[in-house]
Order: sequence, then C-alpha cells, then structure tokens
Amino acid sequence: MITVRGESTYSYASAARLHGLFVWNCGSAVHVSVPSAASGTSGAKDVVGHREDVSVNDRQTLILRDGWQVLATTLERTVVDCARGEGFAAAVVIGDHAVRNGASMDTMWAMVNAAPGRRGVRKARRVLRALDGRSESPGETRTRLIIAEMNIAQPDLQVGLVVAGYTYRPDFLWKEQKLIVEFDGDSKYFLYRPTPEVLLAERKREKRLMEAGWSFVRLEWHHLANPAEVKRRILTAFHTCQSAIAA
Repeated sequence: MITVRGESTYSYASAARLHGLFVWNCGSAVHVSVPSAASGTSGAKDVVGHREDVSVNDRQTLILRDGWQVLATTLERTVVDCARGEGFAAAVVIGDHAVRNGASMDTMWAMVNAAPGRRGVRKARRVLRALDGRSESPGETRTRLIIAEMNIAQPDLQVGLVVAGYTYRPDFLWKEQKLIVEFDGDSKYFLYRPTPEVLLAERKREKRLMEAGWSFVRLEWHHLANPAEVKRRILTAFHTCQSAIAA
C-alpha cells in the first residue's frame, strides 16, 4: 500500500496501462506521482514514487472494468511523462497508441515547451517528433523506428493499395520499388477471426500482390532483437527491387 501526505495519481507506464495503451519494455513497477511538497512517502518495493505536481487539467478519473475508480494522468500527460522517463522506443510505442486513441499532439508539445530545462525534456521532444498514430502495434512502431535509421527513402504507412479489385493496407510500402515490409504479430492474424480462415486469406492476399509484381520482407518479434539484420534484409530487398526497375 502507498502512503503519502497528499493526493497520489497513477502515472508513467502505470497510467499507460490503465488507459489501455500498448506498453513494451517498461518493467512491472507501479508508478505514482505525488505533490512535490508531500512528505512521508512510503510503499512496497515495486512502487516508484515521483515527487511532482499533477494539475487538475493533467489528471482524470478512470473507471476500470470491475467498477473501481482510479486517478491517473491524462493521455497527453502520460505520454509526456513516459517520454521523459522511459527508453526511446518504449516511449514511442506508448505515444503511437495514445495518438491513435486521440491524444492531442498540440497539447503534448505545449506541456513540453512549458518546461524548458526540466529533467527529460530533451528526450521528450525527440519522442514527440517520432510519434505516428498510423502504427497499429508495438511491433510496427519498433519496425518503423529501425527503418527511420536507414539511409533510404522512407516508406508510406498503411496506405490503400488496390490489386485485382481488392484493397490492401500494407504496414510499410515503397511504391516506386514495389516493396512491402510487414510485421507479423500473432494478434494481427488470430484476434478477430478463426486461425485457418485468416491464414488462408493472408496467403491469397500475398499471392495476388506477388503476381502484381510486389516483393515482401516479413518480420516477427524475434527479428526485432537484431536491428542490424533487419536493416540488412530490407536494404537487400530495396536494392534488388530498385535494380529490377532499372533493368
């Protein structure tokens, strides 16, 4: 149990989880923010207390599935806090999902710009510049960040591609090179329809695209542990497609 003199607010990765955001590589500690003037804070070893004020505008009451009500930082404040305190990729994963769920970029930039010199503000600016709500999963976010480090033209994300009367939305697409990079997370296939049905539809989809001249690089979670290899595979495919166009 957390004991403080002053009102505590769930914050950082804990607030992100309460908001239902994707959280990756943030640890299991419970984060709470308490007024900077509070004293006598104590708690379990897995509780991280942050001595910082959270204004009324930066917190909200969330109603959980079991009916419990908790006080947590807003979507925007949560992203900014995580951008200040978490690793870059972990913070972008949270921020991408928040933006997809309606978090205001203007509000987040205002928060960051109102606190020059504060710890982690430079990190937060870098995170905000990297956010893109078109990424639909943590794996897509991490893949996008790896591609962003490559010295090649950046791909389009989730754009409509019409082939043989069917409209597809590849994760990453280079139109000129006719190259598609897909991150294959389990939930992408198994969350909404029976497994055999989904796999059959995916095979038909890929066949149509390949018959139309498109090439694929498919990535899974274990590939992302080796960014250099991911870059090598994409770069090889990119240049192969580029050469085919020039031939």
